[in-house]
Amino acid sequence: MRKIGLINVNQYNRLDICLQNKVFLQHDELARKWCYFDIKIESKVEKIVIALVITKFRITLALSFKKRANFGHFFNWNFNYLSFLQPLYEILTERYQKLGPVHGFFESRNPILSIGDPELLRSVMVKDFPFFTSRRGFKTGDNIIDSMLTNIRGEDWKRVRSIITPTFTTGKIKRMLGIFEECSKTLINNFENTVKENKPIDAKRLYGTFTMDVIASAAFSTKIDSHNNPDNEFVKMARNTFNTRRGYKFIIFLLFPYLPNQIKRFFFNTGSANFFKETTLRIIEERKRTGQVRNDFLQLLMDTAKEVSEEEKWEENDKGDIASNYEEQNEGQQMFRTTTNKKLTMNELVGQCVIFFLAGYETTASTLSYATYLLALNQDVQERLREEVDKTLKENKGKLTYELSNWKG
Repeated sequence: MRKIGLINVNQYNRLDICLQNKVFLQHDELARKWCYFDIKIESKVEKIVIALVITKFRITLALSFKKRANFGHFFNWNFNYLSFLQPLYEILTERYQKLGPVHGFFESRNPILSIGDPELLRSVMVKDFPFFTSRRGFKTGDNIIDSMLTNIRGEDWKRVRSIITPTFTTGKIKRMLGIFEECSKTLINNFENTVKENKPIDAKRLYGTFTMDVIASAAFSTKIDSHNNPDNEFVKMARNTFNTRRGYKFIIFLLFPYLPNQIKRFFFNTGSANFFKETTLRIIEERKRTGQVRNDFLQLLMDTAKEVSEEEKWEENDKGDIASNYEEQNEGQQMFRTTTNKKLTMNELVGQCVIFFLAGYETTASTLSYATYLLALNQDVQERLREEVDKTLKENKGKLTYELSNWKG
């Protein structure tokens, strides 16, 4: 049986385990990367010892954060998950007031730094953004969900971002204005029908059906009336995505971020993602077959991806973008990778359509509902708004234009 000769935690928080004077396992806690060397571990005792060493290292590192910053206690991490029963803004406000604008907390064994200082936020989000491009790792094991812009990292993040950014130019968004207007008319009819029936208005539900109709038309080229047709398959799958009973699964992902994908798929229902993928594939194949072109988000993604693949918009080995050199060598040198594939894969294309839906559905419906609630409480403001809207529409001959979205009254 071979013996472990040295265990060292250096000042850069890198764990080195040496066997017979040869490092065979390294873990950089900051980069979250393991490096394996070609030396086999045959003894069960060695495996157990190594597992214990790694566990002790992680706990020691986590505890050390209390000395470096204003971190909550490591052994209270369970209560952080119980706090998910509260609204998020209450959790953040409570931590901010108790621990200050710069503080930390633990998610399982992972130390999380929370910044509420405007100057530091400006540095992170603007000045030093190249060093903070990657978001929290949240892998589900589903190829579509994991291909969303918010879940991919490094080189792939740079490539996908560069492809989809031109999709949101003013000129291209204008092309979808007709979709918004058509869905708005359906929303007005639904409000009017509810008033005629003399029923209480469920603003959140009505606005939810409106945003679902807009996104279904804009992202998936699917025309639905989710308010009057709740049994539509698209509506069922979309609502299944926002099933609130899945909250415990989200906590499981936070508790055990490194679970094998096979286990994650057991907790994560991929039925909705597969439905969106099949729908998108069917639409793309139909458009290729018929040559049909629509002014929707899916078409814009297809067109933009094609434009980027035909034009050389990136410089190879671009050292100005940190996403190009995120892989570090041991000597501190940067490993630059050349981007060869500038197209979206099918999973990536569908993933951006799905996140378009995820990001727009609940947030837009909630914002519109709350705005309506405030207008109902402030009748004078509501009346002034009505007068200004009527006046503006009259000046534009009753037509809505993209420029009116920037109207401030």
